[in-house]
Amino acid sequence: MNKKQRKQALKISVVIIVFILGWFLNSLIGFTGIHEEKPFSGLSEKDSPYDRLSETDLELSERRLVVHHSGIVLASYTDTNSMDPLLDDKSTGIEIIPEKEDEIRTGDVVSYESDEGLIPHRVISTGYDTQGWYALVKGDNSKEIEKIRFNQVRYVLIGVLY
Repeated sequence: MNKKQRKQALKISVVIIVFILGWFLNSLIGFTGIHEEKPFSGLSEKDSPYDRLSETDLELSERRLVVHHSGIVLASYTDTNSMDPLLDDKSTGIEIIPEKEDEIRTGDVVSYESDEGLIPHRVISTGYDTQGWYALVKGDNSKEIEKIRFNQVRYVLIGVLY
C-alpha cells in the first residue's frame, strides 16, 4: 500500500469512527432521556383555565369565526393592570355565564361583582366553609387575594381577542 492509499484509508477510517461515535452518543442520550424537552426547568406547573370548548364547537371560515356555545357574552375591561398581561383595556373577552359552582375551577378567570364593580381575576383555589362554596381569586399582576361566593360570579372567561 502506497502513501496515497494509506492517507485515503485513514480518512475513511476517521469518517467511520466519527459516524460510529455519533451513533453511539445519540443512542446513549436517547437512553438516558437527556433529549426530552425541558423548556423552563425549575418552574412549577400552574393551573390553566378549564377547557370548555372543543374544535367541534368552533366553525372557522375565511371571514368569520362562529362559536357554538350557549350564554356567550363579549366583555371589555378597565385598565386596572391587575390582570396584565392577559387582559387590558384594549382586550375583548369572550365569557360564558356559569350555572353551577362546579363549573368554576382553579386556573379559570372569572368576572365577579365587588364593591368596585365587575372585576376579572384568576381562581387560585375553591372550597367550602360554613357559608358554602367559595373561591379565592387574585389578579395575575396583583398580590391581593380575595374570597368570593358563587352569587358574586357573573362570567367565566373562555377566550380573549386582541
